Amino acid sequence: MDNEKLFEFMEKMYSEMKQGFAEAKEERQQIKADVNSLQKNVIRIEDDITKLKTMTEGIVANTEKIDRIADKVENIEEFIKEKSIVVSKDYYIQLLKKA
Repeated sequence: MDNEKLFEFMEKMYSEMKQGFAEAKEERQQIKADVNSLQKNVIRIEDDITKLKTMTEGIVANTEKIDRIADKVENIEEFIKEKSIVVSKDYYIQLLKKA
């Protein structure tokens, strides 16, 4: 090979390598942007999980309260049935004697 062909070959290689490095840099930047986006999503999901746990704990506490209230209402209903207490439209309580 003479010097001119060698120089052209090296120039072509340099150009291709330069283009390859530019493409690799673009890909690296895109990957970096994707990773940053994923990190933000992970942080948001972790926050959502914390909120959901808090909400779930509140729901469980409310359900337990509702269950206790339902038990009390049931006990009152049983007491009313046993005593035959009738509540009239005018909110007067009348005791009825069981026959």
